[in-house]
Amino acid sequence: MSDVVVRIATAATLLWLGMVVAISFVEAPLKFRTHGLELRVGLAIGRIVFRALNIAEIGWVVAIAVCLIIEPQSVTITILASITGGLLVTQFAVVRPRPNHRSDQILEGHRGT
Repeated sequence: MSDVVVRIATAATLLWLGMVVAISFVEAPLKFRTHGLELRVGLAIGRIVFRALNIAEIGWVVAIAVCLIIEPQSVTITILASITGGLLVTQFAVVRPRPNHRSDQILEGHRGT
C-alpha cells in the first residue's frame, strides 16, 4: 500500500506543477499576444481557465493531504506539503483579489489602469 500512496502523491504533485506551468507561463502570456484578441475577451477566457485551474489545484492538494494521512512521510515532505497548501490559501485570500477586482472593472467596461 505504501508504494501506491507515494506514487499517487507524486503523480498529483507533478500533474499540479505541470498544469500551473502550462497555464501560468505558456497559455496566459500567449493569449495576450494573439492578434485581434480583445482585452475583455482575453480576460474573460483567462478567468474561466484560472477558475478551472484553481478547482484542480484544490483537488490536487486534497489528494496529497489524503495520501500523507494514509501514509505519513518524513517531516520534510510533510512541511513542504503544508507550505504548498498554505501558499495556495494565500494565493486565494491575498494575491487573487486585487487582479480579480481589476479584471472586474475592465470587464464592466471601465478602462484598465
